[in-house]
Amino acid sequence: MFVKQQGLSLIEILVTIAIGVFLLGGASSLGLFTINNTYAINHKATLQQEMDNILNLISNDIARAGFSTNNFQRIWLNDQIGTSGNFKCIIYRYDRNSNSAVDADETRGIYFNVDTTNAKNNEIRILRNSDLASTNNCSDAIWSDNDKAPVIHNKQSITINSLNLKPHITNLTNSNIPANTVDSVEISLTATQTGRLSSTSDDQQLTITRTVQLRNLPIKQ
Repeated sequence: MFVKQQGLSLIEILVTIAIGVFLLGGASSLGLFTINNTYAINHKATLQQEMDNILNLISNDIARAGFSTNNFQRIWLNDQIGTSGNFKCIIYRYDRNSNSAVDADETRGIYFNVDTTNAKNNEIRILRNSDLASTNNCSDAIWSDNDKAPVIHNKQSITINSLNLKPHITNLTNSNIPANTVDSVEISLTATQTGRLSSTSDDQQLTITRTVQLRNLPIKQ
């Protein structure tokens, strides 16, 4: 006696295939989402680390502004951004060798040089070795000298969209504190990783703000 065997019908096969394709597509979408999400997290962490490094360098140097007396207790701010009270350039002094004389490497500064044609060419420069002890603005040619005012970030990996420097004039009413004494500077840095500037969505652009206390209380000129 023979038992008649019956296989799947064509419709059943097609339904099974459709279900399999649907499940496979869902798994693929989930996998792609996980990969993209992991990339975005790593991207933001890397960007934040680079920005933290830049801010640490700037903050540590600015915090020493005004160290010593007399000619050292001065601070200049240039290139104001509109009427916001933010600036793109700050120049200050501190007595590195405690000889009470303004030496060539004791006039320091931070300058955000904007390239209006290509943001990827924006530069943050730090004045390290000025041969002009009287430098008090960011129009001097010394700012384009890579030895005396080097760029402090890798333009191949990070694009600086903006750097705002906002001084805070002390509100203390002590007769020993001159007018226009600066007790802190707020630094706001916005950047993206190079190559991702085509979009300015929140997941590709990061802003970090930090306030630096100036314990030596330099006077705004």
